[in-house]
Amino acid sequence: MQGRRGEEGAATIGHDAPAAALVRHLAILVVYYLKDNSDLPLLELHLQRIAQHTHVPYTLFAVANRVSPEAREIIRAQPHVVECDITPTDARGSREHGYYLDAMLRIALTAGVTHVCTLDVDSFPIDDRWLDVLVAKMPPSGVVGILRRENGDVALAHPSCILATREFFGRFSPSFSPDAEDTNEFRRFLRTTGQAADTGIRLTAALWNAEEPWGQLTRSNAVDPHYLMAGIYDDVVFHLGGVSRGSLFRADLQQSRRHQLTRPIERLPARGKLLARWKRAALAKVRRSSERRLANTNRRVFNDLRSRLLDDPDALFAYLRGGRAPAEADQPDAQPSSPTPTEPSSETKELINTVEPALPAEHVDVAHVEPVDDLELAPLRAARETSEVNDDDEWASSELPRREDGHDRGVVEFPVPVVADAPPPELRYRRALELGAALRSLARSRGIVWALVVRQLRAQYSQQVLGLAWAILTPLAQTLLFTLILHRFNGKAGINTGGVPNALFLYVGLTAWSFYSSSLSSGGTSLVGNPLLNKVYAPREVFPLSQVASSAINAVAAALVLPVLMLAVQRGPSVTIYWTAILALPLLAFTVAVTLVVSAITVYLRDLRSGLPLILQLAMFFPGVLYPVRTAFHSAAWRGLYALLLPAWTLIDQIRETMFHHHAPAVGFTLLATAGSIVYLIGGFVFFKRLETGFADVS
Repeated sequence: MQGRRGEEGAATIGHDAPAAALVRHLAILVVYYLKDNSDLPLLELHLQRIAQHTHVPYTLFAVANRVSPEAREIIRAQPHVVECDITPTDARGSREHGYYLDAMLRIALTAGVTHVCTLDVDSFPIDDRWLDVLVAKMPPSGVVGILRRENGDVALAHPSCILATREFFGRFSPSFSPDAEDTNEFRRFLRTTGQAADTGIRLTAALWNAEEPWGQLTRSNAVDPHYLMAGIYDDVVFHLGGVSRGSLFRADLQQSRRHQLTRPIERLPARGKLLARWKRAALAKVRRSSERRLANTNRRVFNDLRSRLLDDPDALFAYLRGGRAPAEADQPDAQPSSPTPTEPSSETKELINTVEPALPAEHVDVAHVEPVDDLELAPLRAARETSEVNDDDEWASSELPRREDGHDRGVVEFPVPVVADAPPPELRYRRALELGAALRSLARSRGIVWALVVRQLRAQYSQQVLGLAWAILTPLAQTLLFTLILHRFNGKAGINTGGVPNALFLYVGLTAWSFYSSSLSSGGTSLVGNPLLNKVYAPREVFPLSQVASSAINAVAAALVLPVLMLAVQRGPSVTIYWTAILALPLLAFTVAVTLVVSAITVYLRDLRSGLPLILQLAMFFPGVLYPVRTAFHSAAWRGLYALLLPAWTLIDQIRETMFHHHAPAVGFTLLATAGSIVYLIGGFVFFKRLETGFADVS
């Protein structure tokens, strides 16, 4: 995904002259990192190929702060190289890379270049047509670059080869820094594309927000020794890969069986430093042997490819292209062209002035280059983290396994990874929760909730003789049991019902409790093993909410027995019974809140599914269901705290008080219970939405 317009605007430049003739002055930006002097031949090959295949005026701007003196001498000896003296930074990895690229970009623009190209020390052109191909694929936005789909990238021009016009940097002033911009547009870009942050992410983000496309160079290998290393892009640019990063890549971990089995543990929220440290240590211990095998395999493949590249680069390129002979310019008998081009013709100059207008003076930076601010290092993708592996590991070997097709070229085949359809774990914390949008989405899904309620009731009572009568029989049987117990121990149990018959007193409490407990028991497990979770496009909360609605219908059916029971015991309702409907609202809110929290936790912690019935059985004996709260707490302060922390029990008790004792509910306790229910509801909904990103994968 390039931009919101896709590739509609990616028109190529059509003309008779070579496309590279439009590049009047090319700046090549390279930040050189070398592990040791064993990489000096790779550096020489990199510089030699740039000089051999670049036939336009160019200047190679180099930063060589972290190379040996021998490597620095090789770089300085090149005729077109300008070594930039830039203030060093303490940052490392992609952020260091972006810091130096930004500084060199300002120097290059001051020098008056028309195009800017970024390369890595292990990437270089392998064909004389490389600039023609890049400029021909460049859309009007002025950017073309490598898109490494094999690495899971979907909207990132990789800095191993990016070509951009001066006008592009004048319009957008983007940075090469991988740090995320603190803007809604950039966060929306990351959420929509799922692209992980890396060097150059801001270039494509600027085009995405402007709804403009960028040209893509994609992997064109006919033979893939490794899904990520030794890539040829559009048959003109080579990138070895794996020089400045570790030996483990994200796709390796995605394909690892051990990582797949432990991924649910990784997604569990860990609150507190001690729990987070314990989780990291446990995962590292379980995954260590698998990571060692993957790292050593990648290291062997890289060493083999590097040796082939340095021994005979043309033979390696021909092999990667599918056995084709090297290009004519690469043949030993062919005379390499001079890197300095001839003077363009008058027609070419006119064409250049038409396509490449001069940049306004206000877009040119001053010559003095100031270092950028040292911002806090943003989390980068896990695929670029270095894995410490013992070189003496039993898996280490200098011999590569054979391919399955019988070719003894020492090549290891890896499956090409599928582009992830969700942001990686290191970016999930950026996911913004828009409460209003979530509520509107839930309101639009009310039809789905009702359909799920009907489906649940039909499945529950279909092919049953009594059907919905079971909703009445359950609290009725419990009432009968507890009435007999209270009658047997009358005067000893110490339960004061306030003159209300025991059967009526217990039935009201047990009916309300049945609604609460059945909502938790069914709604709490509604996401586990649910086949509709990945089939119904709706907010995930519709599944536990439908269970709460089904339990509410059962509770209303059970309440229809109350008039019959009142006639049987000759006790009518009070005039304040209308408060029952009002008090049912905060009870419903608290039930929804707890159901959402329990359902979200049960997805990751399956033990709760087995322990939930026991918890509900014990909770039924809390004050408020089988006996009044006032009999357990004589102090008003304790009763207020109880109402705030456990609103359901206080609300059940107040419903019973208003139904039989001819007075309104206690204002203080009711307000505390209502406030607690609202807080629980908001917190439970936010908690559920925070955890829902992994429901489909784990449940």
